[in-house]
Amino acid sequence: MGITKIFNPTNQQIGVEGLGYFSESPFSMREIAQTQEVKNVKGESLGWTPNDDDRRGLYDYFANIIKTGDVLTLAQWDEDGIHMDPFTETSVKHTKGEYKFNEAGKPYYETLEGRNPVNKQILSPWDTVTVDGTT
Repeated sequence: MGITKIFNPTNQQIGVEGLGYFSESPFSMREIAQTQEVKNVKGESLGWTPNDDDRRGLYDYFANIIKTGDVLTLAQWDEDGIHMDPFTETSVKHTKGEYKFNEAGKPYYETLEGRNPVNKQILSPWDTVTVDGTT
């Protein structure tokens, strides 16, 4: 019997606050995406996350731009269509603007690579000032 994958992109928990109670995640999709490896437009991992660097803030933001030669955007589908879902490993119908999820079922950031930034969620320098969940 294989391991069952459970799609939980926001790290929602059940039963922590009460029996059968679904608690809301303390993190936004953007914050969760900062903990995942950055990919290029082709879906290839670049081997680092926006939260990797110990030196937080503007330095980290510009270091990310230097690493990629580009700004980072929250991964979203650019068009309607049927695409391979790396989490379920099946073809899934997506609509333009829906979040993309990686093999772990989590949102992630990808390089913009010359695409139109309109309606994209660009990683801000202020997003990496502190590690999410800390003061």
